Amino acid sequence: MLYPSETADAPGESPYYTVELSKKTRVRELFDHLYVLIPVLDNQKHYHIDKNEIGKLMKRGEGWLSEHPERDNITKRYLKYLRSYAQEAILRLMEINPAGEDIAGAVQVQSEEKIEKSLNLNDERLGAVLAALMASQAESIVDLGCGSGKLLGLLLQEKQFRKVVGFDVSIRSLEIAHERLHIKDMPPMQRERIELLHGSLMYRDKRLEGFDAAAVIEVVEHLDQP
Repeated sequence: MLYPSETADAPGESPYYTVELSKKTRVRELFDHLYVLIPVLDNQKHYHIDKNEIGKLMKRGEGWLSEHPERDNITKRYLKYLRSYAQEAILRLMEINPAGEDIAGAVQVQSEEKIEKSLNLNDERLGAVLAALMASQAESIVDLGCGSGKLLGLLLQEKQFRKVVGFDVSIRSLEIAHERLHIKDMPPMQRERIELLHGSLMYRDKRLEGFDAAAVIEVVEHLDQP
């Protein structure tokens, strides 16, 4: 049963719900379900999501998630709508319990089309941001939540930007950006233009002071609402 919890001030109008479930099962199975479904029902991001969460989902969902009628929705909510992670997890679950080769193949094609469309839209967004930064006459740019450094690479191609800084909470993303941009192989003058910083947008940071402009692309959806 699912119904609103009552409060002393306004009975029946609380945004919170009480959930009562009943089933005869083993304690281990109960805990596996709770491990997955509590963050799914909460649907709020209370912790950093990385690729390791896919493995945790597969372990805790073993024996039931691949056959669950809400498999895809549970997977997306558990992984907080991070598209690439959710698609990988869903495909792995399909391998465990495929709904026929034709359907599995169709979903594979559909997933690839979605990924391709997403990449094209991402390129369009990056191009729009680059154009806006160039039009602003800014010379020093910080990319907040730079990820793997796609925008940084575009900025470095423009001589207008004398200082380009990538800032991200994920050390792994910064490592990928470092490799992708071939920073260690850059000529000295080019290398002086680029810097990668590890940090979180949730805190004040003096290293981010004094820039002409800041870019924040596809980052807002990863931040907690406050």
